[in-house]
Amino acid sequence: QGARLILGVPVTGILTRNGAASGVRTAEGAIAADCVVIAAGTGAPALLGPLGMTLPMLHRPALILRTNPLPPRLSHILVTPALELRQEADGRILAPTSAGHQGDSSDRLSDTPEALAADALARLRSILPGIELDWQETLRAERPMPGDGLPVVGSTSLPGLYLSVMHSGATLGPLIGSLVSRELLLGRAEPMLAPYRPDRFARDSIDQL
Repeated sequence: QGARLILGVPVTGILTRNGAASGVRTAEGAIAADCVVIAAGTGAPALLGPLGMTLPMLHRPALILRTNPLPPRLSHILVTPALELRQEADGRILAPTSAGHQGDSSDRLSDTPEALAADALARLRSILPGIELDWQETLRAERPMPGDGLPVVGSTSLPGLYLSVMHSGATLGPLIGSLVSRELLLGRAEPMLAPYRPDRFARDSIDQL
């Protein structure tokens, strides 16, 4: 329906004109836009900084276990008390090593990557018995958690610039995408998003003065 998907091209900045967002600067040139949505996770603060805006983020490291390729077993994300997991297109199982991944508030990893992977693999084998499983790599990343742990969704102080940053985007993405598209295309505020507006951080700063 007229959309163009561009993959593997880093966005290096937000373009402005006449006091409003007018597009993005990428590694391959500029792209003009009537509205820019920043949904860049932990990369959002770097895009906001040159515009004089800040977005406080929590330091929440996570370790992801990646297994050997397997025949198709899972058609959706599986959430259990022991582990969350999903299967990628190449057959590998992807799972956070933390059992309480969504509610984990630790600011550091609790053990070495090797120890965490071994423990997670043991839990994974109990969930998928009878399958030859081994971990082939671990991926460390920061979870995109805003300063109060809640999603940040809404227009910023710069006209034409909209923000959508949260954890976990994999689970909230379908709902947030629908709500954001209605706000932007229909021009009407969605009540469900009211508690999560970006300006709440500015209000908190004023309240603390």
